[in-house]
Amino acid sequence: MTSEEMATGPGIFGPRTQAAYDKLIGAIKTQLSSNEKIASILSGGSTAEDILNAYTTGDWSNVKSASGMPFSEAEQREAVDKATQALEPYYAAVSEKEKLDTEAQLKKQQLDYQKELSDQAVSFGEDKSNLETQMSNQGVLFSGANLQKQKALRDKYQSDADYLKSQAELNIGDIARNYQTKEGSEAAGNLSQYYNLPTQQYGSKVTSGETTPVYNPTSYNLGTGTNKTSKLSDIYSRAADLLKNKTNKLMVGGYANQL
Repeated sequence: MTSEEMATGPGIFGPRTQAAYDKLIGAIKTQLSSNEKIASILSGGSTAEDILNAYTTGDWSNVKSASGMPFSEAEQREAVDKATQALEPYYAAVSEKEKLDTEAQLKKQQLDYQKELSDQAVSFGEDKSNLETQMSNQGVLFSGANLQKQKALRDKYQSDADYLKSQAELNIGDIARNYQTKEGSEAAGNLSQYYNLPTQQYGSKVTSGETTPVYNPTSYNLGTGTNKTSKLSDIYSRAADLLKNKTNKLMVGGYANQL
């Protein structure tokens, strides 16, 4: 035996070199492709697209494995379970990030709104005090003209407060609706504590009004969420590939042992 044959020939546990390994794999591929039974198996049975469609529609009547047999319900479930196990960590991380990002945005809207109300209340107190001082100095503190100016001041601040609430309501609604579109109504409902805004009333003094919800997920029919839809689609697609590859491996493996 030449030194080259000794270097490239089969070892105790397989080919000694990469070149020998590649040569062996090439020989196996040639035998597999020339075997009519195996070639028929590789091209036979329902396609992965057909299997995916069956998962989506629930109609498995025309779906067959490479052996020509229908897939059992147990096989269908097993493939879905394996696909779910593989994809669950990724989609759980996506959902968690969506939740945390949305919570942060909603909290900011609430805090910004409450700060604006607080600043507005301070400003009202200063303007009211200045107006009363001015009217007192003029000796008309209890005049009809003063009462009209006091009312105009209150109306102006009330209008500003109502506007601030309407803007915060719009912003919270946009954020919540975007989250509901992605994660579904149930997930959006779990963030309901961030949908509440207080009102501010201007009379002889500033008072806090009732806190009310400004967004209700049940008012919108946005389905289960695009992320969940994508997750299910990916699970079914992966399961379809698993079923297709499983039967091919079993059938080809059985015939390959006969080569």
